[in-house]
Parts: sequence; C-alpha cells; structure tokens
Amino acid sequence: MIVAPVLSIYLYMLYICLNWYPGARYVCFCGYVVGMFGLLFVRTAGDCVLMRPSDSSKPSYVARVEKIEADSRGANVRVHVRWYYRPEESIGGRRQFHGSKEVFLSDHSDIQSADTIEGKCTVHSFKSYTKLDAVGNDDFFCRFEYNSSTGAFNPDRVAVYCKCEMPYNPDDLMVQCEGCSDCMLGFCA
Repeated sequence: MIVAPVLSIYLYMLYICLNWYPGARYVCFCGYVVGMFGLLFVRTAGDCVLMRPSDSSKPSYVARVEKIEADSRGANVRVHVRWYYRPEESIGGRRQFHGSKEVFLSDHSDIQSADTIEGKCTVHSFKSYTKLDAVGNDDFFCRFEYNSSTGAFNPDRVAVYCKCEMPYNPDDLMVQCEGCSDCMLGFCA
C-alpha cells in the first residue's frame, strides 16, 4: 500500500502552505480539497479554477490563474486571474451553436482572494473536448477569445458543418450522409 509516501507528500505541501513568506510571488499555492485524507493540494499558475460567485444562485465562475502572491504580512494569498465568460455573459448572448460547457477566454483580468477558489477545472480546446469519452462536471471547452469591452471574438468566424450552415455544437448529434459524406446536425438530416 502506498499510503505513507502519499501522506508525507501531503504533509510537506501543508507545511509549505502554512509558511507563506510576506510579499513573495509563488508558482503554486494550496487549496482545499475534499478527498484523500481531507488535506490540501497544490495549484499552479496556468491552472483553470472554479471561483465562488458572490450570489450563490449563480454557477461558479471559471478563471485561469495567471499569478499567485501573498500580501506583506504573509496572511492573505491573492491570485491574479483571467476570466472565462459564458456565452450568456457576452454582448451577443448565447446562440444555438454554443455548447452548454462552452466558455470564452476574455481579456478581463482581476485579483481575487485564494479563498474564493472552489476547485480545479479543465478548459479543453474545442477539438480535444469533442474527443472526450465522458464529459465531467468540471470539463469546459473554449474555441474563442473574447474582448469584454468591444464584444469582439477571435476568431471572428467558425467553420460550419451542416446544410443549415450552423457551426458545430458538441451537445447536438451529428450524422454523416452515406451518399455525400457530409456531416449534418441530427435534426437537419
């Protein structure tokens, strides 16, 4: 059984987390996790996280951690994040081709307390998301970057796969025509 080495790793990470150095910038920090031993684990800059909204009736916000730092007393850990927007939060709103787990990487950055992080999530590229065998609660995908002040998307065009000329929504069934090998949305076939 591998419990002893795993426990020692968790205890070492717990020691690091309890000894923040004032004014330091960190490559990693610890967040609460429910699971093995109920201990702490390390998150690194570049990870995507779920952040607690101030209104508990809203879904968790999705963000990418850009930088982690402690304040001058070493008591408060702050994370610099770059926000992902859901389609309904964008100027154009949700469209038929947006998937239920689709988010847009925005230019909107912010500094938040590390205490607001609820857990880690994964934001996949569109291509890798469509190849997942099973999509979990913490899986999202991103195919656009979003400028929050202008409402512009990059890229500003997306490929269409159906005779209805709608972009592919991974939530909808796509079927391939046996005659011409074109793919169509199930409801258009």
